[in-house]
Amino acid sequence: MSWSSLTGNQTVSGNNLQEAINDKILKLKTGKSLVPNNKCLTRSEANNLLKIAPLVNDNKLVLKSELQAIAWRGVSPSCIQAPDETLNEFDYLVVRYKWALGAGSDLDTFTGYINTGTSLDNVFMGYGRSPYELPSGANYQNAYIGWAGDNTSNNGVEAILVNFSKVTQDFPNLPAVTLRMAAAWYGQKSSGNIDMEIVTYLGGTMQKVGFDIQNVGGVLVQSIQFPKYIPDPPHWTNNINMVTAVGFVTYYKSNKSGRIVITY
Repeated sequence: MSWSSLTGNQTVSGNNLQEAINDKILKLKTGKSLVPNNKCLTRSEANNLLKIAPLVNDNKLVLKSELQAIAWRGVSPSCIQAPDETLNEFDYLVVRYKWALGAGSDLDTFTGYINTGTSLDNVFMGYGRSPYELPSGANYQNAYIGWAGDNTSNNGVEAILVNFSKVTQDFPNLPAVTLRMAAAWYGQKSSGNIDMEIVTYLGGTMQKVGFDIQNVGGVLVQSIQFPKYIPDPPHWTNNINMVTAVGFVTYYKSNKSGRIVITY
């Protein structure tokens, strides 16, 4: 198994592979890299790590958790990019921004469609931004996107329903649809660490429950979680272009699947 993309021309196999993976994790923890010229770990390099990790026990899960935890702790966060996540066929998607005690107070979230060429573009769900759903007044089952409301607590969740399939049904010329996610602290920031969760479902109905949105009667397809550090902005703003980007979800109409890209 070649390790050349990460350590020059070194080749490792068998027991040496475990040592190489451990060494790479150690380098990441210290903010250093085995990549030539001390470059940051790129998305493709992170993917290469995950490709070889399954060869030794459960290292894929261990390594993935380690990569994400490093970014979450703020250790050279710009030097780590989580590998893309693939979403299998689904009908509904829920984005949850979650923060625990000690992270900060009153996280404001910004979630909306971009680059569709339709009236849905840049209408972001969140405090001070728009109605709770599009179209305004639609029930969550029939909305293009719906926000569960502004959670001003020191811990909790803000959830958004994303109905990609309705968008492509009503705008049939769109082969793909992209969602942008972002966040900013309205209240005091402490650690700044939050957890993102993206959940997909087949069938059922979608209902608002407090600041969450839940599926009733359907089938859970995937639940993907990842950490994200939200810094303290110079001043709070509800301008999407001035708050911390979390990432993007792209939905593909042809097979009702998707892809998550997280930015660090």
